[in-house]
Amino acid sequence: MLKLISKKTKDLKQSEIIHICKLKNTQWKYSFKSQLFWFRKNNFKSDIHNLLLFDKKIIGYTSLRVRYYEHSNYKSKFLLFDSLIINRKFRKKN
Repeated sequence: MLKLISKKTKDLKQSEIIHICKLKNTQWKYSFKSQLFWFRKNNFKSDIHNLLLFDKKIIGYTSLRVRYYEHSNYKSKFLLFDSLIINRKFRKKN
């Protein structure tokens, strides 16, 4: 059964962060340790992480990172779409 959940960084369990980094490690050519370091350094507490679960296993992941910009004394926030990953076994399955 597929399930989609969204969590803020502050609400993620350590085991979920590890599974996210392992999934990211299958796509990019960086070490697991490097993935974990990048995750902790670049994700703020309010960033949103979308987890696609199949039988309680993370098979898909995206993140929406809350960021701010300023232009001519006008400050606003936006969501930066980041890291679209689907486990290779589950791709092209409709």
